[in-house]
Amino acid sequence: MDRPITEIKGIGNAKALIFARGEIRTIFDLLSYYPRSIQDRSTIKPISQLKDGDVVCIQGMIQSKLPSARIGKGRTMQRATVVDENGKILLMWFNQPYILNSIKEETEYTIYGKITTYKNKPCMIAPIIESSTVCCLTGRIVPIYPLFNGLTQKMLQKAIGEIIHLADSINDNIPQEIIDRFDLYPLSKAIRHIHQPESALDFENARRRLAFDELLKLHMGIKNLRNMQSGKKGVVLNKSQMADEFINSLPYKLTEPQQRVYNEIKNDLRKTTPMSRLVQGDVGCGKTVIAAGAMAIASENGYQSAFMAPTEILARQHYDKLSSLLKGVCLVTGSMNAAEKKEAYNKIQSGQAKIIIGTHALIQDRLVFNNLALVITDEQHRFGVDQRKKLEKKGLYPHILVMSATPIPRTLAMILYGDLDISIIDAMPPGRKPIKTYCVGEDYRERINSFMQKQADEGHQIYVVCPLIEEGENTSDLMAVTEYAEKLKEEVFPHTPIAILHGGMPPKEKEKTMKNFAENKIAVLVSTTVIEVGVDVPNATLIVIENAERFGLAQLHQLRGRVGRGKSESSCVLIVQSGSDLVRRRMGIMTKTTDGFKIAEEDLLLRGPGDFFGTRQHGLPEMKIANLYTDIPLLHMAKEASELIK
Repeated sequence: MDRPITEIKGIGNAKALIFARGEIRTIFDLLSYYPRSIQDRSTIKPISQLKDGDVVCIQGMIQSKLPSARIGKGRTMQRATVVDENGKILLMWFNQPYILNSIKEETEYTIYGKITTYKNKPCMIAPIIESSTVCCLTGRIVPIYPLFNGLTQKMLQKAIGEIIHLADSINDNIPQEIIDRFDLYPLSKAIRHIHQPESALDFENARRRLAFDELLKLHMGIKNLRNMQSGKKGVVLNKSQMADEFINSLPYKLTEPQQRVYNEIKNDLRKTTPMSRLVQGDVGCGKTVIAAGAMAIASENGYQSAFMAPTEILARQHYDKLSSLLKGVCLVTGSMNAAEKKEAYNKIQSGQAKIIIGTHALIQDRLVFNNLALVITDEQHRFGVDQRKKLEKKGLYPHILVMSATPIPRTLAMILYGDLDISIIDAMPPGRKPIKTYCVGEDYRERINSFMQKQADEGHQIYVVCPLIEEGENTSDLMAVTEYAEKLKEEVFPHTPIAILHGGMPPKEKEKTMKNFAENKIAVLVSTTVIEVGVDVPNATLIVIENAERFGLAQLHQLRGRVGRGKSESSCVLIVQSGSDLVRRRMGIMTKTTDGFKIAEEDLLLRGPGDFFGTRQHGLPEMKIANLYTDIPLLHMAKEASELIK
């Protein structure tokens, strides 16, 4: 299995380089390169029964080849007629002069393609054609593989055909009792039949076994993480009287979900096994106050807690809020000067500072904690796994609390945060007004501009979001937001302060812009999605999102959460450039609900898991064949199997 693919008949060094683009270098890599779907090309249909629009296989003899014809602008057309016992059809190709040299008259071929009409007669345009004696892509159920530059279906089919017999020698890695219990194909059979299925059911059974393996591996990893956690002995934080008094002294009463989650955290902190808990909830549901309660418990017991936020301005916002409520609060950020950092480090190392708020600056080697017992990460998906683990190592098995305002369907959350218990705050504090959401086309531009002007005239602030033009191309970001801002300045806001924000700006400049916006020195902020996780600006009442169809629904929901944080009524306007059914359905979800969890479910259903919100940052294994949404029953089966395996 470890032998290079150059040992396969027909693959030389040049072809091996093409395969290597898809990380296919060994025989095992090739057998593990799974098709994404199948096409049933096994049924041969008589030519006389063909209908316009059919996608079919036919078998017949090449009756005649017509000379290649020029059809203007340097294009050529190739034609041949094929006949069977009771019919005749025309085959057509464009700009493929070699095709006529590769087929012979008076020879039988198997042909696959779509039936259309040409001069009122049936024809096939650009069909797949193979000799009936050696069928690779026709005359059977054919797996369809994902392709990349230079790779073709035929190259894959031929290469796999040369080595498929080796699948029979693959040893199964799952106990036989698991295979029997869940009615699974043996591994060798699954690999053979994923590449050469005998029927659609056969393909699905093969896919089911291979997907099961991926999900079982995932659950075994999660089980291992939990076992590692259960073996640790953390600090018992059993005093909470002062923390309870702090919670009860707030000018508002906790919602029922907030109180429930606070109680869950209190119970966790009293145990010897370190807490590992994810708190999920929409923007504005009151997660920060729960974190404050947890940090108050750590402080009351004489220990330190660290709160890591994804941006400096968010860290400062948390610091301002928490330092007015609790004692011993300290801030650590990358932009602090040497003297400020030294003072903060000394307070932390001596134990004078009990509650430390900061950005990734908290994981600097020079920062030494005195007795860190609680680690909280806000907007966890903004950090990689390594960053979270590095902060945890600053203490001796500290309790872990992860907070996320990105609604994740519970099933996916179980996977992304498999080593964490999950708490959900699924209710908003009373009095919070829902954000009115509208989806409009370009023909509403003048009305949108008037609405924006009205909001600015009333003293409110506005976000305008431009989509990313090229992923990673900061110059494109800059061009998009700069051009848009200039256009707004000329056409809508000639006397209103406008600023731009994009990913290519230096961090300090971004922080300064957001600070100015938060302090109402800027009326209109034209930005890319860097505002997705930003500061609390209660005076911002309108967000306009251009080309909304380019964003995922979960991301649109996060962006929408930038407004609606004050007492005034707030709006979100989604401008779309496409009127397709899919776009209408997706935007319809946004206008009908503000429930982030419902939106996330729909997003996952419509887009598939893909890179749902940066899942690769979590160390999530790549899924070659399993689908985290459609394979939920299989996910539960794999979990049950993981518990049976010792």
